[in-house]
Amino acid sequence: MKRAIAGPVLAVLLAALPLGAQTNDLFDDTPAVPLNHPEAVLVGGEVGRETSVVLASLPLRSMAAKEAVRGDDGRLVFLGAYRYDGYSLADILDRVTVEKKNSGEYSRIIDVYVEVANEAGEKAVFSWGEIYYPADRHRIILATAVSRLVPSLTKDLWPLPSESKLVAGSDLLSIRNISRPSRITIRSLDMGMSGIADGKGEASSKTKLRLCLNGVLIGELSRLPEKSAAYEYPAVFYGRGKGFLGIETFRGVALREVLSGKYPAADRAMREGLVAVIASDGYRAAFSLAEIADRNDFREILLMAKENNSGESGGFALFPAGDFFSDRAVKGIRTIDLRVPLHD
Repeated sequence: MKRAIAGPVLAVLLAALPLGAQTNDLFDDTPAVPLNHPEAVLVGGEVGRETSVVLASLPLRSMAAKEAVRGDDGRLVFLGAYRYDGYSLADILDRVTVEKKNSGEYSRIIDVYVEVANEAGEKAVFSWGEIYYPADRHRIILATAVSRLVPSLTKDLWPLPSESKLVAGSDLLSIRNISRPSRITIRSLDMGMSGIADGKGEASSKTKLRLCLNGVLIGELSRLPEKSAAYEYPAVFYGRGKGFLGIETFRGVALREVLSGKYPAADRAMREGLVAVIASDGYRAAFSLAEIADRNDFREILLMAKENNSGESGGFALFPAGDFFSDRAVKGIRTIDLRVPLHD
């Protein structure tokens, strides 16, 4: 008897669903449209062997993104909301072996970054940490298919791209979402740029933090800016090597605010900008400027200070709230070097 009524009951239930709603999944209510894309992406730079990675050999990933850009008049323009299907940057880079040119002096992988480029000459920079260390994985993809996330009331049909594109899912503005990427270059931090290798540009006090722009000293901090909003993040601290390091509450200010106004307010600077965070003992980590200053996940990278008896800083440290592993929580920071193009 149950089998006899299953069919009619199911038909009635399906008929009651709103038109256009295929499933209960709000990210899967319109068909995916394929995008023109290269069959492979060339990965080179500091690798054992330059490799052409065939995209179809990789697992397919999916993610949702709300896209906005800054218009010519400086105003923010909403482009649309989409679900993108494609291949993650992490999966693509898994197919190569990194051979850092500076491995003899610094073996850690956290000073590595990648440049993703297309044939039009556009380039977007990502740190190795934001690709492989985040708690939310596979949020940077080379999209080969797209579907609209259509509002149920307004029925807005957002414009669709025709070419594959790089999608940085954790970015507030879609500045790094370049069209049809075809090449990835892996690099490690050049320490000579920051005047560290030869001891140039020493600050007046070892407890002060040097702020540099392309290796040139532009300021120093002896304490955290008083006008910056304070953040407090309780976290389980877990390192890639040493594992569990404790449960702590991290307090500081957003590095985004500390660096604000110290680099060109241009899309190219945000798309290609790199930040080197360097401790006095040589420990260092690379961050893209975008992962510091263009986040949409409310997980600020904190700059923290330990005050001494005179009220000045006894040392600066970072807490990257979006990272699963603690390795980029640099302590005893001596220099933060903004490496950005100065012209658009």
